[in-house]
Amino acid sequence: MENRYKNNLLGISPSDLTREIRVRRLEELDDFSLMSSAAEIIAVPRKEFSSFGMHAPLELQARSFLLPHVLPKYRGLARLQIIALASSYESHGTAMQSPPPLKEDSISNLLTVLNSAIDAGDSVVAVAAAKSLSSAVTPQHLVRTLSDSFISRIASAAHSHIFLHYLSRTNISASNVFSPMLQVFANELARESGLAIDVEFEIDDGDMLDANELQRSLSRTPIIGRPSGRGIRGILTQAIESELGKKYLAPFMSPALQHDSHAQWYLSRICRVAAIAMLQESDSHAKYGWTHCLHLPQAVWSLIHNVGNRQDAVKTASLYVAGFRSAIGTRPYIAPICELKPTKVSLLDALSLEPSIAASAAYSESAIDPLTVFRTLATAASIRTDAHLVKYVLACLDAGLSDREYLSTYMAAAAKLTSLWAMEVPEATIEDGIVNRE
Repeated sequence: MENRYKNNLLGISPSDLTREIRVRRLEELDDFSLMSSAAEIIAVPRKEFSSFGMHAPLELQARSFLLPHVLPKYRGLARLQIIALASSYESHGTAMQSPPPLKEDSISNLLTVLNSAIDAGDSVVAVAAAKSLSSAVTPQHLVRTLSDSFISRIASAAHSHIFLHYLSRTNISASNVFSPMLQVFANELARESGLAIDVEFEIDDGDMLDANELQRSLSRTPIIGRPSGRGIRGILTQAIESELGKKYLAPFMSPALQHDSHAQWYLSRICRVAAIAMLQESDSHAKYGWTHCLHLPQAVWSLIHNVGNRQDAVKTASLYVAGFRSAIGTRPYIAPICELKPTKVSLLDALSLEPSIAASAAYSESAIDPLTVFRTLATAASIRTDAHLVKYVLACLDAGLSDREYLSTYMAAAAKLTSLWAMEVPEATIEDGIVNRE
C-alpha cells in the first residue's frame, strides 16, 4: 500500500536537525507517524553497500519496539535519534531507482521470483519482487514464507533473518509500516548471491540428547583465533572449515528437532551460552562481537515456529555461537551459571560507573522488579546512537521473556553492554553527537 500521507521527515539535512524539527513541529508528530515516515525513507535501497545502510532498517525497528518503554523524561531524545537515523539514511549513498511493478499473478510466483533473483544476483528484480510482496501480503505471511531461506543465507552479514524476526513481533496496527524495508535486504542478499551456510552433519537417528549437554558443549568450544576472512562470513567460514560443527554439535542434531518444543529447548540453551559469553568474556569484543553472538541465534529462536527445516535452523544457530566463541573468545570454558558479586549500587547509578557493577545491579534488581530494569536499559540504549546497542537490549528482553529462568542473566548482559556505552557517551554529550550518526 502506497503511503497516502505527507512524509514529514523527507529532506531534513543531518546538519540542520534542530532547526528542521522546530520549523516542522516534529515534536507534535505521534509515534506511529514518526515511525511510518522514517520507514518510508529507509525502505529505499542504496546502490552501494555499507554497514550503516544495512543496519538502518533493523535499528529503526528495534528503536520502535523500545520507544514505548523509554522513561518520559527521555522520550524527546529517543525520538530525535529516530529522526536523525532517517535523515542520515536519506543523505547516505545513492538511492536505487524505484523498480517497475512486476506482472506476476500470484504470491507464490512473486516468492519464486524473489528467491531466484537473489540466487542470480539480480538486485533490480529482487527489489521489485520484494516491493510487490510487501504491499500484497501481511508481515506474518512474509515471515512464514521467507524464514527458511533467510536463516540459511549469510549475505547481508547474516542479518536478513533478524529483519523477519522483527516483522514477526510487529503490532498488527503497524503491519504495513516496516514490510517495505524488505527491499533493502533483497538488494543486499542479491549483491552477495550464493552465500549460504552449507555444512552437513552426520545425523544420529537415536534418542535426542539433553539440551543442557549442548549448552555444556558450546561452553567448551576450542579457541581458534580471528579468521582470515572478514566479519561474520569469515567467522562462520572458519567454524565450518575447522569442522567445529561435526566435532562438537553433530551428536545433538537429532531428527527430533523437527518438533517445535525440542527445537525451542535447544535454542534456549544456545542463547544462554551467548549471553553468558557477554558477561564472562572481556570487554574488547562486547560491542560488535558478543552482541552478534546473541542476536543472530535469538532471531532464529524467535522464528522457529515458522521454519520448515527446524533441524537446519538449530544447526545454524549453534554454528553462530560456536563460531564466535572460537574466533573472539579467550576463555576455554565459560560456566553455565552466571555468578555476579552482589552490589548495593542501583542500576541507574551503576551504568555510568563500571560494566561489571551494572551487570550485578541488573541481575539483582531483575529478580525483584524486571520491568523497571528493562525500562532503565531501554531508555539508556534508545537515547544513544549505536544500532547494535538497541538491537542487543531488545534481544535480551525477548530471550529473557522466552526463558524466564535466565531473565536476570539476560538483563545483566544487556546492562554490561549498556554501561560500556554509557561510560563512553555520557548523557550530557549525547545530543551534540547525534548530527553525524554515520
